[in-house]
Amino acid sequence: MSKTTPHRRGVRSTPTAPSGNRRHRFAPAARILVLAVAVLAGLLAACNPINDAARIDLRVLVLDDGSVNVEMLLAELDLEGVPHDVIDLTDGGRSPITPALLADDTAEGGKGHAFYQGVILPTHAPTELTATEMSNIEAFQRHYGIRRLAAFAWPGPESGAQWPATGPLYAGSLDGSTAHTAASIPWLDGPIPIDGGSWGALAVPQQVDGKNVFESIITVPVPGSGQQAPILGMATGNGLDELQLTITGNEYQEYARVIAPVAIDYLTRGVHLGQWRNYFAVHIDDVFLPDERWSTTSNCTPGEDCPTGITTPEIRMTPAEVSSTIAWQNANGFTLDLAYNGGGSQDAQDDLEGPDPLTEALKANVGQFDWINHTYRHEFLGCIKDTSVRPWQCQRTFFFNQIVWFSQANIQSELNTNIAWASTNGIPIDQTEVVTGEHSGLATLPQQPIDNPNLVPALNNSPITWMASDASREHDQRQVGPALTVPRYPMNIFYNVATEAEEVDEYNWIYTSAADGGSGICETDPNSTCITPLGPGGFDSYIVPTETTIAMQHVLRNDPRPTYAHQSNLSEDQVLLPVLSSILNRYKGIYSDSAPIVSPTMTQSGTLIRDMTRWATVGVVPGSQVTAYRQNGQVVINTTGSAVAVPLTVGLNSSYGESWGGRRSGWTTVAPGTPFVVDLGS
Repeated sequence: MSKTTPHRRGVRSTPTAPSGNRRHRFAPAARILVLAVAVLAGLLAACNPINDAARIDLRVLVLDDGSVNVEMLLAELDLEGVPHDVIDLTDGGRSPITPALLADDTAEGGKGHAFYQGVILPTHAPTELTATEMSNIEAFQRHYGIRRLAAFAWPGPESGAQWPATGPLYAGSLDGSTAHTAASIPWLDGPIPIDGGSWGALAVPQQVDGKNVFESIITVPVPGSGQQAPILGMATGNGLDELQLTITGNEYQEYARVIAPVAIDYLTRGVHLGQWRNYFAVHIDDVFLPDERWSTTSNCTPGEDCPTGITTPEIRMTPAEVSSTIAWQNANGFTLDLAYNGGGSQDAQDDLEGPDPLTEALKANVGQFDWINHTYRHEFLGCIKDTSVRPWQCQRTFFFNQIVWFSQANIQSELNTNIAWASTNGIPIDQTEVVTGEHSGLATLPQQPIDNPNLVPALNNSPITWMASDASREHDQRQVGPALTVPRYPMNIFYNVATEAEEVDEYNWIYTSAADGGSGICETDPNSTCITPLGPGGFDSYIVPTETTIAMQHVLRNDPRPTYAHQSNLSEDQVLLPVLSSILNRYKGIYSDSAPIVSPTMTQSGTLIRDMTRWATVGVVPGSQVTAYRQNGQVVINTTGSAVAVPLTVGLNSSYGESWGGRRSGWTTVAPGTPFVVDLGS
């Protein structure tokens, strides 16, 4: 696609949970946050002020040369849902950057209308821009108080007089370094580990005429030196504010995920469409059921892929494990969502000819968890499986070779009987939510390429409007009759293990080569990588940190999709808990109490995904029906067409939305013809 004129890049917004979201971890001392915000406000006030009398559209202009840092910042704009236009600097036929492209100085009764609230450039002075174009950008900045961001600025005179003429003290890998916040960033209070694949050019800013014209925001130690040097900072002077990055990063590196929101916040002065949260909710499937156990001798799971005759003891939680799970929750300030199967409780009572201790333990502590309908007996709600072959296939009719489907009546029974069981046993649930066994009923490739045609009629006869799906198969939300899907991320803590030894054994089987004693799947699956076989300590040394890194990728991408594991993982060695502890501890080591992990309910997750999907369609595309600008201390949002939920982030001085991370933000449905106005406060 030729980018001869600015076009709006597709934006994926990941907003905060609706008001009333539970399980926030709030700061114990609000005065600390107030002080941090005050210091940050002081730093920003020292920079060039915005022209508040002018109309300034809430949109960012990105000059894209395809470099890694520009792509990382574009990804951040997408993730936060910040509308932005892109000009491809590598397009020889692009339109020039003229004053008319940036603003109309005669509009608003001569007060002016800026079409952008910030500009992102690949470097301090991109070679693809003419001197006239750079002059136009700088004149635009000075007139309206607009900031720009140099995606990578090589330290030296070419990036401004704040750098020494000798350039960087160090240029090279920063892997293993630890970054620190030099400015008071309200949502960050710990060191930021720099993970693999980093590269930076580091220098210590200099004074000019005895004045600091550069404010460090995030710094790292210069290798071989005791000095700290910025990897993100703000250059001021000559009526210009320029953010500068001196480290490269792609969107999947953890430190980039931490730093990028800081850069966007500074660029937009903390006021923009879109918003940012860090989400993590964990569903525990199969509660009350026993799960099959992995055979470490036969490398298979009975009832799934083991030959006839191979058996292992089933895995089912005990009352003692309920108690230890509750103790872990209380110690970590985190609540699990239990996806329950009432039929498992009934089967246990029938076998015991009396009360089931697990059921009684969970009922006695029902308020310690949140609960989700996981169907009554965990039946497979898709096709009827033919398990006489491996892998299983869908059974087909003899004469017409048609798939034999689980019936509508049986689907309805699985859904509604479990709802009734919860009511009888005092389990509080949202009746609109369901997690089907193995996400069944929905298409399951390769065996079942379509949804069970009986699924939608069954849903129509139930209260279900939110239905879990597997994000590794279907990352995007879709409509299934009256329900929307809620994609969930699976963990590599397997459903059929309860001990560290079992987890390591199955992990080795999947991820090691045939020559190393594994299945060899990793050698043929393009999405897998072979590893050296893990030893007895491999769970702590490899699996826990690997799963932590994977989970943090989801947490730091503003993604409200839940994660799921199984009740077996809370049994015996409780292998899930060290992984969750590692994730939470890594997060809390970086972020302050003002930016707690947000754990949305399943309904809230679905609502967020739905609203962000629509926002990407109607809020940020060319010819968008939503326009927004700031002027005279207010933000004004208008929409045409139908009403639309709009995400907005503002400062703490406003009364709008929820407070999180030193900003206030929220979603508001804006109706056509009725401007929505937010006062930014003093």
